[in-house]
Amino acid sequence: MLSRLALRLAAFEALAPFAQYGADEPVWPTLADGRVYDTAFAAFDDLSDKEGRPIVAVYTEKSAAETRSGAGGDLTPGTVELAFELSVVRRAGQGVLTLDTDPAIEAHLDLLEAQVRHALAEGESGAIFRNAGGLGVMSITSEPYRSAEEATRLASRSLTYSIRARADCYASVAAGATGFDRLPQPLRAVAEALPEGSHGRLIAAQLAGLAPSPMFGVPLAGVGLAIHAKSPPAAYAGEGDEPAVVADVAFPPPDPPPAGEG
Repeated sequence: MLSRLALRLAAFEALAPFAQYGADEPVWPTLADGRVYDTAFAAFDDLSDKEGRPIVAVYTEKSAAETRSGAGGDLTPGTVELAFELSVVRRAGQGVLTLDTDPAIEAHLDLLEAQVRHALAEGESGAIFRNAGGLGVMSITSEPYRSAEEATRLASRSLTYSIRARADCYASVAAGATGFDRLPQPLRAVAEALPEGSHGRLIAAQLAGLAPSPMFGVPLAGVGLAIHAKSPPAAYAGEGDEPAVVADVAFPPPDPPPAGEG
């Protein structure tokens, strides 16, 4: 489901705008600055302890779609769970963000969550996310986690968006397409909107090179319908004088597909 990927790449760019990495005076949307991860497979508490500063990691979780009319029906727009793991950590003797007390750590975590929500919903950098094929946010949940092992104090939250998402649409992928034109919508639109050289654009370019050519059906040339009224066959003689009506439906064979598309 590439529409799921489109949402994740757009969310990553919204929280870590590529242009800010090379800026002389970067302006980041959140306290995490540039410490935003896309699908970090390392244990999140290990990442937090390594950084020693606020971080955000973006993941896609469950996705689902239902048929419109039972088995065999068309699929409705699906739902995608987009998860943001937020963390604020302080080690003993480390005066990051003046996190001197547990309430201060928790307060900075609340601020980090508020900044993430604002960036996605209203912030300038979040425009790409708001145009990434989502049909609306159905729910937002925030689950806390806290740890105080040895000299490290960690406060984190799992912020989960349940999003109504468009299905992958290959209808506009033309035969012989190259580059991002090989990708279905909405991923294609997100890929084209991502900055040149950015993390997400590179991933999309890799997938475009691997994407199989879609299976194009041969357009139906037409349907012929001929109706003939004639006397009933001899076997039905004596059953009435009404003529029998016989319909012949002819489907002319379609022209062969152009070379290279078969």
